[in-house]
This record gives sequence, structure tokens and C-alpha cells, in this order.
Amino acid sequence: TAFDVGLTGACGPSADGRVGGIPNAYESDWEEPPDGELLTVAVDIGACALDAEGYATCWGAPEAKGLDEVPDAVFEQISVGQGRACGLDAEGAATCWGEIAFPAPADARFRSISSNSFGGCGILLDGTALCCDTGPSEVPAGIYASIVHGWTNACAITVDGRMECWVFDLGGFPSG
Repeated sequence: TAFDVGLTGACGPSADGRVGGIPNAYESDWEEPPDGELLTVAVDIGACALDAEGYATCWGAPEAKGLDEVPDAVFEQISVGQGRACGLDAEGAATCWGEIAFPAPADARFRSISSNSFGGCGILLDGTALCCDTGPSEVPAGIYASIVHGWTNACAITVDGRMECWVFDLGGFPSG
């Protein structure tokens, strides 16, 4: 069971699997979470969640264009960014939908992904990180355990516990 906090609010499942959400003060027209048992929630401008079988459902603010075009697929992880959502299947393939899709190479296989406003990052099966914005972006070399893509930055934790962070310029490439 997982919860998330994003640009337009916070959502998470209760003990009985029902999702509760708290929109921020700027979102007066936030859609209510759907009924039913949802296990994993991801939030940004919109929100998506996985049910017990791994199927995604999305809801949220009207600005979350295209998030309602959820593919009929089973996912093990879901991540939401502004204008996009991505799910990872059992083989690590990313399927993305929404107004701004995550431009990951089709042959890339991930352990985990993190989407946000200008792109997304993921940890590949070999533990290295890949960030894709306007195209693949270079990231610090290392073997990573977790990664988070922020609005214009990303941070990752290496397998030995060090944190690496970098900032993207507006063209989508790290600037330091």
C-alpha cells in the first residue's frame, strides 16, 4: 500500500483499500477518487492508482489531459507527472499515456520509474539510471536503489546509501 503527494493534492488508500484525497487550496474542481480497493496511488496534477490485479484507474484535476486514456494492461508500478502517467509491467517495460508521454526507448526495461512535469527517470534492470525528457539525458554514473524525478531535477539513492542529485536545464539535459 502506497500514498503520494503531488502538485494538486495528496492521496492514499486507507486500511480497507478505499482511496482518500486532499486537494490543495488551488484545486476547487478536483475529481473524487473512484470507489473500490486501490493499493498504490501516484499524484501530480492528476492521480492514478493500481487495483489488486494491477489495472490502473486515473482521476483528478481537469488540467490532467489524457490521463483518463488508461491502457488495458496490468502494471506492477505506476507514476504520475504533469500531463502523463506511466506504468511498469512485470518485465519492466514502461507504458505511458497522457498529454506528454515519457519518451523512454522502447527496448528499455526498468526496476522503477518516476514521472514529473518535464519528463521521467527510471532505474534500469542493471541498476543504472536513465532520464528521458526531450530525449535521453545523462545522469551521474552509479548503481541505484531508488530514484525520484522532481519538477526540473532528479535525485537517486545509490545501493551503498549515497544520494546523488542533478538539475535539468529547460532543454531536458542535466546542467549540474
